[in-house]
Amino acid sequence: MKRLRVLIILLFVVLMCGCGKEEEVVEEHVPVPTCEKGEMTPEGNCKIVTSMDPKVTCPEGFDYSKESHRCEHIISIPAQGEYYCADGYTLTSGKCVNKETKDVQYRKKRWLCPAGGKVNGQKCDIADQKEVIKFECTDATYTFNQETYMCEIVSYEDAVLK
Repeated sequence: MKRLRVLIILLFVVLMCGCGKEEEVVEEHVPVPTCEKGEMTPEGNCKIVTSMDPKVTCPEGFDYSKESHRCEHIISIPAQGEYYCADGYTLTSGKCVNKETKDVQYRKKRWLCPAGGKVNGQKCDIADQKEVIKFECTDATYTFNQETYMCEIVSYEDAVLK
């Protein structure tokens, strides 16, 4: 009986004090500055770059290359053909022969160009390059950027807290 009383009292104390209950953890959301457009600057603003291709003036007969950022005139010359064999095979009497296994394969042909040339079928395309005469932004609100070779407008917006 005494044990029952002690047990009832303990049960009453646990129920009244809420002991043993897990506390509900509420995580607080901390707003983080983000850019909906553009990229974040070290100062915490959003840098937005709007760009467009410049008008490019090249010497007559030359076209602008976005790869080299120069004016080019492509000259095509015949490529030099070369026969070759896969690794482990030797070119013998026009065939590729493996000296160990005596296996025979057909020879392969590849086309080679001088340094700076690009294989185009059986020809080599070689770019005669010249400097661009002028890069020009057709819209006066844009400025030519010599690093990106683009006409650009740079603007800044405040970051949004999310």
